[in-house]
Amino acid sequence: MVKNKLNLVGTMNARLFDKDGNLKRSIEKKNLIVSLGKDGIMDQLLESPSIDKPSHLAIGEGTTEPELTDTALENQSGTRKTVSKERNLNEVEFYAVFGPDEPVDSTIEITEAGIFNASTDGELYSRITFGVVTKEPEDTFDITWTWELKND
Repeated sequence: MVKNKLNLVGTMNARLFDKDGNLKRSIEKKNLIVSLGKDGIMDQLLESPSIDKPSHLAIGEGTTEPELTDTALENQSGTRKTVSKERNLNEVEFYAVFGPDEPVDSTIEITEAGIFNASTDGELYSRITFGVVTKEPEDTFDITWTWELKND
């Protein structure tokens, strides 16, 4: 009997840089692809998908651990950024940069991030929480989020 168990693994890599481009903080952590995200991924296999593809990334100040039933960030900060996407074999990378004065023009304590399929509202595909990252207005915070399909 042939067994083929597929596993979708998400990993977020984030880096915080000061105004001179010096690395202040780096984070790498596995993330949760929520139930709505799994539904959205499977929907893309249909001839006419009814759920939009992931397209935006948001950061926030929520600390509650991610759960499969999550539909939004706990406390989103400012506006979402459009992601660029790149595929390499069994991986898709989502990338977004929150530059100076983004997503807000004040100091924020970033503790969560999520991938959505719209600039406002829309479905949450993936969510993660992590230790506090203090982003000053002049700092840049970039995120590379990788989803990899693996055989287990």
